Amino acid sequence: MRWARDVHDIQNFNAVVTEGNVASERVLQKCGFNLEQRIADAYEIRGKLYADLIYKS
Repeated sequence: MRWARDVHDIQNFNAVVTEGNVASERVLQKCGFNLEQRIADAYEIRGKLYADLIYKS
């Protein structure tokens, strides 16, 4: 992210993680991302609905 900011002047980053993927959520939080939105029933796999969590830095 530092390279993208320094070289390309990109200031905002978004990340999407499936709710329940705790390890990925922790990584995002440690990298300075904050939970901005929860999208319920974002997609379906084998008849089960999953939510997406939108993180922003």
